[in-house]
Amino acid sequence: MKSFLIAAAALTCSLAGSESLAGGLRTMSIVEVRSATGPIEAIGRDARSTRHDHGGGWIQVTTDEFTALDNRRATLNGVPMREVRTDPLCGPPREARPCPQGASRTGNRRVWQIQDVEGGNFEYSARMPGLGWNVAARLTIR
Repeated sequence: MKSFLIAAAALTCSLAGSESLAGGLRTMSIVEVRSATGPIEAIGRDARSTRHDHGGGWIQVTTDEFTALDNRRATLNGVPMREVRTDPLCGPPREARPCPQGASRTGNRRVWQIQDVEGGNFEYSARMPGLGWNVAARLTIR
């Protein structure tokens, strides 16, 4: 029964394009966007687009994840982005913070970068191990 409920929650997540699972646990989220010309822009929980224009040579997108995921992929306009940093996170998703040395990790913060792009459709996707369901977070970068 427990496996069925987990699979049903993951299926709902995959079909709805949501970033959440049962019980309010966020699987993945987009945290901020930085670029050569735009300001550092924090991304709200349900944002679909940035408020500012970004571009000018490079774009960085920061993502958080709080469950075990495989086959992570970040793209902008379908072009793969390069992962430039990964930092462990501690605490619950809504209060996530960098982990002090020796603390138990609850998630990861990843920074993705791409060169020579002026904005477009960002997608961060991954697969939940053992379930085979894909989860994704999407954002239009102006």
